[in-house]
Amino acid sequence: MATIAGGSISSISGGKFANWGVTAAMAYAFNQIASSGGQSEFDAARQKGGEILDPMMSGWDPSDPDYHHYSVGPSELCAVGDSGCSFSMAEPIVAKGTVPFTLRYSGPGAYNLPYGLSRWLGGDPIMHFNPSPSTWLNITEYGHRYHPGSIGHALYESGGKMWLYTVGAGVGSNPGQNIYIGEGLFGGMHLNVRSQVIDSQLGTTRPPLP
Repeated sequence: MATIAGGSISSISGGKFANWGVTAAMAYAFNQIASSGGQSEFDAARQKGGEILDPMMSGWDPSDPDYHHYSVGPSELCAVGDSGCSFSMAEPIVAKGTVPFTLRYSGPGAYNLPYGLSRWLGGDPIMHFNPSPSTWLNITEYGHRYHPGSIGHALYESGGKMWLYTVGAGVGSNPGQNIYIGEGLFGGMHLNVRSQVIDSQLGTTRPPLP
C-alpha cells in the first residue's frame, strides 16, 4: 500500500512511479525496522523528538479542513560514543538533506526547491532556519504548492543513541498529497543519512542515494 500510494501521487504530480514507489516503500520499511528494535526505547526517542519539534508545529489550526500532520522516524542512526558516531559528523549530512533537491546547500536562508513545476514555474520557495543546535526548520513561502506549512528536523541523543526525527504540519492545499510525498521524501532522506553515517563508521564512501 505504501508503494502504490507513493507511486500514485507521483503520477498525479508528473513524476516517475518507480522513483516515488521505491522511496515510499523504503520509508515504510525503515520506520517498521526502527519501531521494532525495542518499543520502549523507540517510544522514549519519539517522545524526546516530539518535545523538540512539536512546539514548532503548534501554530497550525487542527480544525482547518486542510490541516495535515505527519512524522518520519525517529530513525536510529548509531550508538553515541562508537567510532565515527558524533554530532559533528552527522550534522552536515542531515543539514543538507533537510533542503531536498538542492545541489548547493549554503545554510539558513531562502531556497527555491526545483522538484517540478510550481504555480510560478520557478520552484517552490521556502525559508530555511537553524533555530537551535541540531535542529532545522523549513517554512513554505507564498507560491509553494503546499503553502502554508512547515517541516522540522531534529538530530538528538536518546538512550545513548543518535536519532533523527522529522515532523511536518500545515494548512496548505492537497493535504493528503502533502503527507504521502512528505513521508516518502523524508523517509528516503532518513535512509540516506543512516547509510552515510554507517559508511563513516566503516571508513567507506559511496554516492548518496538520489
